[in-house]
Amino acid sequence: MEKTNLDGAPELAAHHNQTFSSATNTGEKRKREGLASGERGTGYSSETEEVIIVGDTKAIKDFGFGGGEQSQRSVFSKLQAFNGQSNMSLKGSLGKKEAREEPERAKQDSTFNDFDKLREEVNFAVGQTWALYDDKVDGMPRLYAQITKVPVPGFCLSVRWLEPDPDPKEEIQGYEKGLPVSVGRFKLGKTEDIKDRRRFSHLVQCSEGSSAGTFSVYPKEGETWAIFKAHITSLSSYRNHDWSAHHDSHSKYNYAFVEILSKDDDYPRVPIGFLHKAKGFSGVFCRFNKEVDKSYIKRGFTEQFSHRVPSFKTTGIEAEGVPRRGAYELDPAALPENIKEIDVPLHLLDESSPTVSNHEEEDSTHSQCVYFASKGITFQTGQVWSLCSGDDNLPRHYGKIQKITFIQAFEQDPVVKLHIGRLKARPNKGVIQWSDKDMPIGCGNFRARKVLEIFTDLDVFSRQIRESSEDGDDYSILPKTGDVWAIYRNWSKNIGVVDLKSQTYDLVKVLDDKLDYKVLLLTPVGGFKSADSAGFGSAYVAATEHWIDNADVRFTIPKCEMLRFSHQVTTSRVTKEVHGTWQEVYEPAIETSPVLSCAVSVGEKRKRNEHGEDFDGLKFNDFEKLRKEVNFSVGQTWALYDKVDGMPRLYARIRKVSAPSFGLRITYLEPDPDDEKQIQWLEEDLPVSAGQFKLGKHHNTKDLSIFSHVIHCMEGSNTGHLTVSPRKGETWALFKNWDINWSSEPASHRSYEYKFVEILSDYADKAGVSVAFLHKAKGYASVFFRMGTSPADIFRILPHRLYRFSHRVPSFKLTGIEGVPKDAYELDQDALPETIEEIMMPSISETQPKAIYFASEGKVFQTGQFWSFYSGDDESPRYYCKIQKVSFTLVLNQEPSFKLHISRLKKALPFPEDVIDWKEGKMPRGCGTYYPRTVLETITPSELSQQVMPQTSMDGKEYIILPKIGEVWITYRSWSADIEVDDDLDGLGYDIVEVLDDTLDYQVVLLDRESFYEEDKKFEYKWFSPGTKYKYKELGGLMPIFTIPKSERLRFSHSVRASRITREIHGELKDLFKVDSRPLPYFLSGD
Repeated sequence: MEKTNLDGAPELAAHHNQTFSSATNTGEKRKREGLASGERGTGYSSETEEVIIVGDTKAIKDFGFGGGEQSQRSVFSKLQAFNGQSNMSLKGSLGKKEAREEPERAKQDSTFNDFDKLREEVNFAVGQTWALYDDKVDGMPRLYAQITKVPVPGFCLSVRWLEPDPDPKEEIQGYEKGLPVSVGRFKLGKTEDIKDRRRFSHLVQCSEGSSAGTFSVYPKEGETWAIFKAHITSLSSYRNHDWSAHHDSHSKYNYAFVEILSKDDDYPRVPIGFLHKAKGFSGVFCRFNKEVDKSYIKRGFTEQFSHRVPSFKTTGIEAEGVPRRGAYELDPAALPENIKEIDVPLHLLDESSPTVSNHEEEDSTHSQCVYFASKGITFQTGQVWSLCSGDDNLPRHYGKIQKITFIQAFEQDPVVKLHIGRLKARPNKGVIQWSDKDMPIGCGNFRARKVLEIFTDLDVFSRQIRESSEDGDDYSILPKTGDVWAIYRNWSKNIGVVDLKSQTYDLVKVLDDKLDYKVLLLTPVGGFKSADSAGFGSAYVAATEHWIDNADVRFTIPKCEMLRFSHQVTTSRVTKEVHGTWQEVYEPAIETSPVLSCAVSVGEKRKRNEHGEDFDGLKFNDFEKLRKEVNFSVGQTWALYDKVDGMPRLYARIRKVSAPSFGLRITYLEPDPDDEKQIQWLEEDLPVSAGQFKLGKHHNTKDLSIFSHVIHCMEGSNTGHLTVSPRKGETWALFKNWDINWSSEPASHRSYEYKFVEILSDYADKAGVSVAFLHKAKGYASVFFRMGTSPADIFRILPHRLYRFSHRVPSFKLTGIEGVPKDAYELDQDALPETIEEIMMPSISETQPKAIYFASEGKVFQTGQFWSFYSGDDESPRYYCKIQKVSFTLVLNQEPSFKLHISRLKKALPFPEDVIDWKEGKMPRGCGTYYPRTVLETITPSELSQQVMPQTSMDGKEYIILPKIGEVWITYRSWSADIEVDDDLDGLGYDIVEVLDDTLDYQVVLLDRESFYEEDKKFEYKWFSPGTKYKYKELGGLMPIFTIPKSERLRFSHSVRASRITREIHGELKDLFKVDSRPLPYFLSGD
C-alpha cells in the first residue's frame, strides 16, 4: 500500500521479489521491521544511468520531475519510488519518519516575540477597548473593558466593562448560566479602577452599534482565536451540547486553535483554518495541510469562540525548524497548559508560497511530452528548437517538432524519434541576402516546412525558441535587447557554405534593437589574448578595448546587415571577482560557444573534447593538502617515496611530532615475510609494499616532501608486527608482467612498468583480493577509469601473488560532474610514472538510457512491471499482466497514442489440496501462482489498475501473488466455491479490509466508509478508516478484526491501491485510507 507523508506526496516503498525457496518472515517480524527497511527494488538502482519519462506532464510533475537544477538534484532519489509502486502498507502516522529527514531542533522554551511589549504603559489610551484575563474561569482573555481615563504619573486606569448583550434566546440562556461570551453584541456596564497592568492582555477592535453605548466584537481576518472543543464532531455541534442546562460540567474547557481567513461575503459565516501546536516550541502553532482547508462557523454559532489569542506570523528565520509560512507564534499567556503537539509538516519549511484551496477541481487536461530527467530537457510537439547542423555544428538552423514516437521493448534499448519540420527563412525587405542560397540564416522571418525529417540524435537540439506564431507556422527570430549573439567577425554577403569552417566570430550583447542593433563587444576574461589555442574562453566580460586598434567596443550593426548575426549563444550571467574587482560575467553553454580568433568551430571543439586534445594537465583535486603539517599525528603510519623509482612503497610510523618548529620522529617498517619465495624476493632487494612488516630503525626528519599518504595497517599476532594489504576502494599499481621468480634474475628487473587497478574487496587470507583494471583517460592529467563493469572485467589476485602489488596510489573518486564518467578516479601524479599509455574515454552522452518511465493518467509505467487490470465486462481488476512493450506516438494537435503490449498472467498450478478452489474454471482468481503467456495483447493505460510485486520462482518463470501485510483488499462477503461468472459478480456483497497478518491464516480488519462531501462528489476516491464493529449478518456485533483461513484465500477478490494519509477533520488529526473509487464495487462506493 502506498504511504504518504504529511503533505500528501507519495512515498512508495520498493519491494523485494522473493523466491519460492526463500524463508518467509513471520508476520510479527515483518511488522517490527516495517516491511521496507531492507528490501530492494526490482528495477533501477544506478544513479549513473540516464532517466527518461514519457507521457503525461502532470504525472511527471507529481512525481517530482519538474526540470531545472533542483529537479536534477532530486530526480534520482525518486527512481526507487517509481520502481516500487507496490501495494505495500507503511503506517503513515504522525510519529513515523517522513520521506525527507526532519531537521533537528532544540526545545525552545522562550518566545521569539515579546508579547509583554503589547501591554506596556505607553500603549494605553482613552477610548481603547482591551481584553482582560477571566481569572474566575480559567484565566483566558475574554473579558472586555473600555478605557475612560489614564492618569499620570502612576498606572491606574479607569475602565468601563463591556457586558454581553445577547439577542437570540439560546444565547441569552447561555449568558444567564454564566457561560463565557467573547463574540457578539456588548453594552457598557459597571466602572472600575485598575492598577494591575498584568490583568490586561491585548487591544480589541470593536465596532459601535446602532444604539448608543452598544458595541460588537467579531473575529477579524488574520487574527488567531481559541474555540471551544468539547469533543465536537462538527463545527455546528457546539449547539447540540446543552451547556446552559449543565454548565457546571463544563467549568473546564478544551480548546482548538484557528486562524481567521478571508471574509466570505456569499454567506454569513466566519472562515477558519485549524492550527496545531508545533512540537519543540513553546508557542508556535502551524497548519497541518499544505493547502489551507477552510472550515466555517456560522454567524449564529459564534458563541463557539472562546477568546482571541495575540499572535505574530512566523518567517522561518526565528530558529531551525520554525515554519516559513502557515504558522504563528501565539501568546503563551492566553494558552492552556497541556496542548497536544505535532511535528512540523515538512512542506511548511519549504520556500514555495502557500495556496488556498477549497478542493477546487483541477484541470484534467495535461500535455504529453518526453522528459530527460538527467538533462532537465522536455520535448513536446509544437516546440521550436535551434539545431546544431552542418559541418560546423553550430545552432543556426531551426526546426519545429511535429511528431514524437517512442518505443521500448522489455530489456531492449529505447527508440526515440523526433519528426521535425525545418524552418525555412523568408526574405526580409531591405536586408542584404547571402549570395550563396545554401548559407544558413540565424535570424529573420521563418516558416515551418511540411516535409518532415526524423532526428534520433537528441544532442543536436541546442535551445528552445520561445517566440510565438500567430498561425502556428510563421516565426520571427530576431536579436533582442539583452541577448548574447555570435557575429561573423569578417562578414560579407559573399561568404559561402564552404567558407564556414574557416570563419571566426565575436561575441556581443545586444544593447538596443529598436532601429538598428547597438551591441557591446564581449571578451574572454583576461582579454582576447587569453583565449586558449582553440580560440574560445569559458567566461566573458564586457570588453574595455577592441581587438582592432582604436575601434569602439560599442558599435552599431544596421538592420540591413542583420545576417551578420550568426546564432544566439545561451549564457549564464553571474557576478564574479575578476582581477580583484567584482564584474558581471557571461558563461556560455559549450555547444553554442563562438570561436574568437582562429578558424575552429564548436564542432571541432567537441571533437577535441572527445579525443582528449588540448586538455593536458586538467586536474580536479589538490593532493598536496594530504601532506600538510597539520595532518601528521603520533601513531599514524605513512607511505614514503623510495629511492628505486620514487614510488611510495616505504612505510614509517610516527613516534613524535615536534612543534612549533615542525619535526618528526619516525620508525621504519621492514618487510618480514614467512613464505619461502617472498623471502627470496626480499633478499634480492626487490620492492615490497604488501604483506607482513616489523618495526625497524628510528629516524628524525623535517622533510615533508618524502611523505606520500597515510596507510592503514593491522597489528599482527606478535608484538611489533604489522600487516599491510589492499583495501576496498583504494587504487594500486601492479607490476606489469610480474613473476615471483624475478628474484632469480634480479638485475634484469630493476626497471618497472605498471598497470593500475581499483580494489573491489578487502583482502582475505585465503581468497586474496578482487580488482579491476583502470585505464588512463586521454586528455587528463591523471584521470583513470574502468572500461567495463561486468564480471568478466573483474579478476582476483590470490595471497601467494601479493607481491604483485607495487604500491598504493592516493586517489579521489570523481562524481561525474567533472565531465568524466561517474566512479572514475583521479590519481596522485606523484605516485605515477612519467609515461603511461592512454586511451580514449567513452563519451558519456553516447550511453543509452536504461531507466525509461511512461507517465499517463496519473500512473507511471515501465517495461517488466506487473499490473492488475480490467478485462471484458468485469468492472473489477481481478486479472494480472506483465508489460512487455510500450509505444508512444504524439502528433501535433492530436491526441497521443499510448499503447501497452502485455502478456496476461495465466494460472500456473492448481491450489494445494487444503485450499478450496472455484468449482467453475472460468472464475477469476485474485491470488495464486501464475505464468505469463507468450501471446501479447494491446491495452490502454486506463485499463490498468495498480502495480503489483509478485514473488518470483527460482527459474524466474512463475509468479506468486498473495495478500500481504498492510495491503488493502476487497473480499467476497458471502463467499462460497459455488460462485460463478454468470452470478453478476458486480452485484455481490463485498467488504474492504486491511491485512494485519499473513503468517498462518489471514488476520484482517474491516474498513468503514468515511464521508467527505467535497471529495466524494468527484467520485475519484473514497475514504475509509478501521471499523469499530462488524455490522453485517453472520458476524453481526463482533469486533471488526477477524480471520480468513488460507484454505479460503479465494475469498480475496482483488487488491486496491490505498494510501494511508493523516487528515485534519474539524481540527482533529486522523489516520485514514484514501482508496481509488474505480476498483471498488458499487456496494462499497455507491452513496
